[in-house]
Amino acid sequence: MQVGEIRPATVDDFKQLLDIVFSHEGWESKPNKGGVKVWTKSIPSSPVKMIKLAVDFDDITALTLYDVLHDPDFRPIWDESMIEGLDIYKIDDFNDIGYYSLRCPRPLKNRDFVNQRSWGIFGDDHMIMNHTIDIEEMPVKKDFVRGVSYLTGYVVRRTDTGCSVHYITQNDPGGQVPKFILDKISCVIAPKVLEKIHNAALGYEEWKSKNRPNYKPWRGLGSDSKPLWPKSYQSCKASNSSPTLDTEKVSPNIDVSNSSLTSQNGRAETETTGQYGSLDSLAPARSDTPNTAASPIAEEIISEFIR
Repeated sequence: MQVGEIRPATVDDFKQLLDIVFSHEGWESKPNKGGVKVWTKSIPSSPVKMIKLAVDFDDITALTLYDVLHDPDFRPIWDESMIEGLDIYKIDDFNDIGYYSLRCPRPLKNRDFVNQRSWGIFGDDHMIMNHTIDIEEMPVKKDFVRGVSYLTGYVVRRTDTGCSVHYITQNDPGGQVPKFILDKISCVIAPKVLEKIHNAALGYEEWKSKNRPNYKPWRGLGSDSKPLWPKSYQSCKASNSSPTLDTEKVSPNIDVSNSSLTSQNGRAETETTGQYGSLDSLAPARSDTPNTAASPIAEEIISEFIR
C-alpha cells in the first residue's frame, strides 16, 4: 500500500510484508544489537533506508506479544515516548486510522503521525503494518513535525519455544535532521524498543487479568467504539499541508490486489491453528498526562551522536 492510500489491506499486502521480512536479497547486515539481528536496505528514489530486525524470545508466546502491541491501555507502560494516541476511524474489523505523537529531545520538535493500520493472524504469523495517510480531521499541529511512515510492520511468528519477532520500517520523521544520521539513530533505537516491548510483555498477562481482561477488540473480544470511516476508499498522495511534510519520497513498490482480507475473526483466547483476525500496528494508545520531557531512550540516542 502506498502513502496516502486508504482501503482495506488485502491478503496480497500481507504476503508482500512477509516477502520483505524473510527475503534478505539486497539487504546489508549490520552488527547485532543485544541479540537482535539488524539489516538495512536502500530504496530507489528514497533518501530514507528501510530497516529490518529479527529476534527470538523463548519466554513469551506470539499471542501475548501480539496483544501487547495492540492494547491501548497497556501501551503507556512500555512506550514512554508517547504523548498522545487517538483512535480516529474504523475502516473494518482489520483496518483503522489512528494518530500518534511522541516526544523528541531538545532542540528537536516533537513528531506526530496519522497512519492507517492493518492487522491479521494467518496460521503461525501474527501481523501488523501501517502507512501514513492524510485526512482533514487531523491537520498538522503547531510545534509538531508531521512524520511519514512509508511502511512499518511486525511479523510475530509462533515457534515451539515461544516466538520470533520480525520488524520492518521505512520511516521519515521529517524536519531538517540529515538522513544519514536518522538511519544510524534508527539502527540503535529500534533494537532498544524491541527490548522494552519484550520486558513489558513478561508482565502483561498478570496486568491484563486486572485491567479489562475481556477487552481485546483486535481479536474480536469486546466492543470497538471507533466510528466507521465515512468516506469511500481513496488512493492519493498525502497533501502537502505543512512545509515539514515531505511528499517527494517514494515508498517501496507494493503489488495491490483487488481481493479483500478474508481471515476469520477468531474469538478464542488460546493460540490455535487456523486463521483469525486481529492486530494493530504501533497502535496509538491514549495518554491523558502528556510529559514534555524527552524519554530516556531518546536522550541516550541523541547524546551518542552529539558528543
